[in-house]
Amino acid sequence: MKVISLLVLAGLIGYPKANPLESDTHQDLPDVLPTHFGVIGVQVQKAAPDTIKIGKVFTQSPAAKAGLKIGDQILAAIPYRTRTPREFSRAIQSFKPGESVLLSILRHGKPLTVFCPVIDIRGLYFVMGEQGIVANSLQSRHTHWNAQMAPTEKEVRALIRQQSLESEFEDLVQALSFECQRYAADCRLQDVHYVLQNPLKSTQITAALAAEFNFSGTLENHLKTCFNHLDIIPALDPHHSSPKVQELQTKRPDLPPIAKFLLQHFLSAVLHVDQAFANLNSTERDELFSGIPPLLDHLGESLNLDAGDSTQTSSNIATIRLAKKIDLASLFLAASELAKLTTPESLKKIRRLATKDLPAATDTPIPPTFRGKFLYAYLTPWGWVLVGDKGPNFYGENAALIIDIGGDDTYFNNCGSPAFTPHKGKWEQTSSVGLVIDYKGNDRYIGHSPGTVGGALGGIGLLADLEGDDFYQGTRLTQGASFGGVGILWDQRGKDLYLAQEVAQGAAFFGVGLLLDSRGEDFFSSALFSQAFGGPRGFGMLWDQRGDDTYLADRKVASSYGTRGIYQGFSQGMGCGLRGFSSGGIGLLLDAAGNDSYQAGNFSQGCGYFFAMGLLVDQKGTDTYLGSRYAQGASAHQAVGILLDYMGDDLYQSKMAASQGGAWDAAIGILEDRDGNDRYIGQQLSQGAAAMNGFGLLFDHQGKDRYQAPAGQGLGSSTSYWGGRGALNFGILVDVAGDDAYNLPGRKNAQTTQSPGIGLFSDR
Repeated sequence: MKVISLLVLAGLIGYPKANPLESDTHQDLPDVLPTHFGVIGVQVQKAAPDTIKIGKVFTQSPAAKAGLKIGDQILAAIPYRTRTPREFSRAIQSFKPGESVLLSILRHGKPLTVFCPVIDIRGLYFVMGEQGIVANSLQSRHTHWNAQMAPTEKEVRALIRQQSLESEFEDLVQALSFECQRYAADCRLQDVHYVLQNPLKSTQITAALAAEFNFSGTLENHLKTCFNHLDIIPALDPHHSSPKVQELQTKRPDLPPIAKFLLQHFLSAVLHVDQAFANLNSTERDELFSGIPPLLDHLGESLNLDAGDSTQTSSNIATIRLAKKIDLASLFLAASELAKLTTPESLKKIRRLATKDLPAATDTPIPPTFRGKFLYAYLTPWGWVLVGDKGPNFYGENAALIIDIGGDDTYFNNCGSPAFTPHKGKWEQTSSVGLVIDYKGNDRYIGHSPGTVGGALGGIGLLADLEGDDFYQGTRLTQGASFGGVGILWDQRGKDLYLAQEVAQGAAFFGVGLLLDSRGEDFFSSALFSQAFGGPRGFGMLWDQRGDDTYLADRKVASSYGTRGIYQGFSQGMGCGLRGFSSGGIGLLLDAAGNDSYQAGNFSQGCGYFFAMGLLVDQKGTDTYLGSRYAQGASAHQAVGILLDYMGDDLYQSKMAASQGGAWDAAIGILEDRDGNDRYIGQQLSQGAAAMNGFGLLFDHQGKDRYQAPAGQGLGSSTSYWGGRGALNFGILVDVAGDDAYNLPGRKNAQTTQSPGIGLFSDR
């Protein structure tokens, strides 16, 4: 019988046995135990034969409050002797939240016992629920999705029905739904919540989201689509002049029409940014801005925010709490004001006004850091407003707003981003909005600090380049990336080179990051959290509409799994949460046409992690995908990862496990290829494979295809997590047409098989 303390307090008492390892009160753990999903907030690891020790104590957990420490050897969860991490986990899970467990431990060789309360996962990960938001899927699009059934869903449902597995599939759906309810949902996106409970809708929803952008038209409409999928449906802002504009016009009645037109939208955007941060006082806003860099530093080393010392953990939690106060609806209104300047009508008007007679003189001399010929220059409280002529210009100092008519220009400044300057040992924001519109020329944009080149740290950044073969270089939060803002880089024409380090090229935390490239053969290179990355409450998108493009996100940060020659990626359509601290967002890489090459490290190419959704959609072309671990339609820990390729003779190759429709731990991973003679080369848990109550699917519609993997091709693996959650896996490979070849036994043309676990293979 279990010994359960009903004491409310938690503490240490002396253990009376001289040799607790020999205690006759400790029983061997039974093969069967109930699972009540109890936790106490520790991670344990093997210490010696038949011995485990604490490797980590979670912040503010029952274990921490009970006084458990890293290095404590755990002998028993009384009455059960626990010799392995697995045994200890099973023992603790057998307790109901609200009960207490009596632990037998050794600390520095001294035997002790500890009463420790048991709680549920929601209580352990309390930061995820401090706002009290309830997850739901109530948008009209969810009702529409429920009413539709795409061919892929029809085929898979028919296969499940043919194999008499309807009940087992419903068990899995219930297990996925249970996970959605088990965790708090402050930052949970409704689309993620919906897909996790409707796995067969996944690629239908992916295709629908891509179609929304294809038909949404203007930049303002693209932004509206992004924010809709962040569950923000703001009311349209009645057009009115900002008080800041009126004040400026009173002081400077001689402002030329171009300045009035630009500043009207610019200062309205500033006003909306102020409203977005109205829930933060000035001290909190400074704390947020200063807390973002160390948070990103930490994520570059570990997604586990509880790694490191308690001071660092507390600081990172504080940053997340402050970011959750940002009003995203106001950010949308701010970004929409700048987006209005990019319509064809506005661009024509700006160019026309810029070539009219303008006052050349300025009250303040133009600093030597700006070189070239300028049609207009005006220093505002938010920074310089400049209109550059057709010749080559050099912009070597931050500016609020730059219009450049032509020429091969060099930008070595904030490059269309919120501006910061050093002040009393810290960086102070001088303008929450930055804008660059460059009409023509082979230009160079070089960001001198994080949050530049169409990036946005706490504000709105927009860089629009209309024509030319351009070079973009930045470090962090750059090239259409944001943290607490909206960052946009829109290149409309040319063969372009994009170089960045991390959180770049369509990446977002608490906001939107867009990199839009309309045409040209482009090269995108970054290392981490890039190329369509959606962090907490973030929508990150890279959309390339035309050209044979190369995407690289690899070979800088060593794999967290310690595999030599393998690197981190978290890129190329990646949705990522912070496990235990925040649900993630949506990352969408959309390539409309071209023969493209994708290469990335771990967790990339349509990948999701912890209540997030990562999507890679390639609509046309013969493409090559080279991935690592968790790649090409893969996911882990209550997340969704989808790779959807419409046509072309494609090559999919993964260097490590869990890829090509691979799912781990209540997750959904899908690779769907609709047409072409394709080749799939995977490793373990690949090509329609799932473990720990996952749903993994590889679905190929047409073509003569080749499959190679050491394990997978319709595989259901272990379900040992959380007592199995009362469900099995579904790992499925379906190939509808073509003369195909498989390397694994039992896989061949015109055959359907079922394997334990559950694995399903069907070649028509």
